[in-house]
Amino acid sequence: VLGLTLTWFMLARLVNRRAAWLALLTVGTCPFFFMIARQGITDMTLVGCMLGALACFALAVAGPARPVSALAHVRLPWLGRVPITGLHLILAVGGGFVLAQAAYYAAYFTAAPQLAGRIRFPSPAVVLPAFMLIGLAALHGGWARALVGEHEAWDGHRRPVHVTLLGLRRVATMRQVYLLGFYVLLGVSLLGKGLPALGIIGVVAFFYVALLGRWRDLWDGRFELKRGILLIVVIAVPWHLAMYLKDGLPFIREYFITHLWNRAAAGVFGERGTFDFYLSQVGIGMFVWAALVPAALGALASRTRWPMVAGRPAPSAEATVRFLVGVWASAGVAFFVLVQTKFHHYILPAVPALALMVAFFLDDVWAGRARLRWPAALLGVGILLLLTRDLMHEEKQWIEMFVFRYDRPWPTAEPWAVDTSDGFLVLGLVGAGALLLLASPLRRLGVIAVLVAGLLSALWAMHVYMPLAGRHWGMRDAVARYYRERQIHGLRQVYFGGRQLADAWAGRLAEAERTGAVTVTFGTVVPDHLHEGQPMTVRVSVNKASDVRTTEADREL
Repeated sequence: VLGLTLTWFMLARLVNRRAAWLALLTVGTCPFFFMIARQGITDMTLVGCMLGALACFALAVAGPARPVSALAHVRLPWLGRVPITGLHLILAVGGGFVLAQAAYYAAYFTAAPQLAGRIRFPSPAVVLPAFMLIGLAALHGGWARALVGEHEAWDGHRRPVHVTLLGLRRVATMRQVYLLGFYVLLGVSLLGKGLPALGIIGVVAFFYVALLGRWRDLWDGRFELKRGILLIVVIAVPWHLAMYLKDGLPFIREYFITHLWNRAAAGVFGERGTFDFYLSQVGIGMFVWAALVPAALGALASRTRWPMVAGRPAPSAEATVRFLVGVWASAGVAFFVLVQTKFHHYILPAVPALALMVAFFLDDVWAGRARLRWPAALLGVGILLLLTRDLMHEEKQWIEMFVFRYDRPWPTAEPWAVDTSDGFLVLGLVGAGALLLLASPLRRLGVIAVLVAGLLSALWAMHVYMPLAGRHWGMRDAVARYYRERQIHGLRQVYFGGRQLADAWAGRLAEAERTGAVTVTFGTVVPDHLHEGQPMTVRVSVNKASDVRTTEADREL
């Protein structure tokens, strides 16, 4: 939701609201995106933060030059009427995140001060929070004056030149605010999934600077690189240091060697593949939208006014955004193709960029700037029907986008049989019809039809496919049945032959004749949340002495 919201905001500001809504639907209805968003794995932390970070970067580099403006005003003691600006939001998110971590480390290392092995470190409960607070203070650079509204003059041409601590300019423009948001989200993504976001976003930012010749801006500090590095350090480094203090060298080996270097350079768990491995995964994970990726890629390459072409005027905001998305798609696919370990979901960070390309293409079709040619439409129909056929014959491929047991079979035998092939067939036919309509003169109706097909596939996947598959792939039904039928574990006694039974019960039968009752004492486990009336089973069985696997008599109380 965070990533989609910031992407919508960026596109509405820099392109148009129609493109923003189209992007919301194309990205949000990709099976890769909405299915992994509902699972307990960290990849969506990476992708959500990446969407938000690149949205902030685009707003910073392509948005209009304007000062930090007040969203509202509040009265504070001794300060009077103070404006609430976008800078406050960044401080609340980034600073609040750092302060929460600092409080946690202080409490954790106070309660558990033991460190791993022979590591010697002076009072982590004090040093780690102090490091984080000092890092926040080092970001100051004139924030205090900016917070109470003392801004330098800004006319869209003159840049602020006031230099303070560490050579940082005072935060006076929305460009700076958006860049701070960019670095905050990048730091959070590092905690969520490690280095992939830094690698992909770093490549996008590098090509923006290199291909558009923004080296002077980089040298002048207009990318807030110093503050950015400090923000990333105070957000992401303390956790890594804390983990090393508690686990020692095994953490370094496991995290940096096994899960970063070996996954990228050598491949782990036997999951490897060639450069074309992710072609099928992109198709399955985008479904309807995968059919439009070739046309969208062609339109982006041929119709976009690429901003780095020499002799052209400064690029428009929309051209810059399309350029960033194109670089993101290229860098994302290239990055994970080069990574040696090939899990199905690894390509997920590139999927939003491909979906955004489709959104731009649909926006162009709606506005009449482009059209879906019949050869491209027939190619898209072929792709979609091929994907439909694959999903009908191997229905577990959506599950395998986030479950790593690729060898686990789909349930096809009663009483666990699950058959969703008819749903895939209907969705494929609806999508194919929408693509043909998109290529017809009724192009706007075709755009609506394609959007409806994508939305239908998402709703069907979440509310039909997943509940059906979840009976086999999930634990919900099993746990619910356990709570309905659970009992206190009682006594299970097995005797081998009637003679063993008679010998064991001879004394008890004599007691029964004398007192009218038999007392049997045994240990059991009582559930913590015992409800009156829950049954406890006592079961006595007699098996054949000559064949211990054959039961002759069985009594259950």
